Amino acid sequence: MSLSTSVSSVFIPRINTIAADSDDNRQFTDIFTRVGRIQFIVLALILFGFILFGKYFISIWAGNGYEYAYYVALLLIISVTVPLIQNLGIEIQRAKNMHKFRSVVYFIIAIGNVLLSIPLTKAYGEVGAALGTAITMILGNIIIMNWYYQVRVKLDMKYFWGNIFKLFPAVLVSFCVGFVVLKIIAVNSVIDFVIVGCIYVSAYLICMYLFGLNSYEKGLLDGMISKVLRRKR
Repeated sequence: MSLSTSVSSVFIPRINTIAADSDDNRQFTDIFTRVGRIQFIVLALILFGFILFGKYFISIWAGNGYEYAYYVALLLIISVTVPLIQNLGIEIQRAKNMHKFRSVVYFIIAIGNVLLSIPLTKAYGEVGAALGTAITMILGNIIIMNWYYQVRVKLDMKYFWGNIFKLFPAVLVSFCVGFVVLKIIAVNSVIDFVIVGCIYVSAYLICMYLFGLNSYEKGLLDGMISKVLRRKR
């Protein structure tokens, strides 16, 4: 969540400028998509890395007896990923003075979460509680809010998701690399964990740069690398 909001907060002045100058939905869609892609690139690395290495990470971080924490965390991370790559939409709603609907939806989500989580917790324990939260988050934050963005806020969500899905080949290839590495290297120590983690991150960065990033994103990355190199000199 911190990584996502740190990216979107940079663009808040730009959102307010667009709203004041033109209120152009095409400009809103463009910046919404550009920021969403950057957020997805960062969050997908964490999400799929956690899917691969999360069980061992929890075992060395929390110790024995917390095995179900992996499934709890996975449910919550998956359900919150889409809202996090769309959190610039909150600022667009505020700039357009259309954020009342989101408040109502979140209130309904909170009530539904409680009502659904109680029986699920009784049946499945902590995993049931996380499942109740995940279901209500998916219904409210993903399905209903994406409908609202498309129909009322007038953002082109087909364009948004089309650009997000273009990143999936790079994500899936690097995930497969990490999966194969886990089959070859059994993670039985922190050193093994660091090695397979570095291989996965390296594969992710290479795949993303080669056939995931567009020219705008490559320009941002190249610019950051150039700044780092100049400082070292």
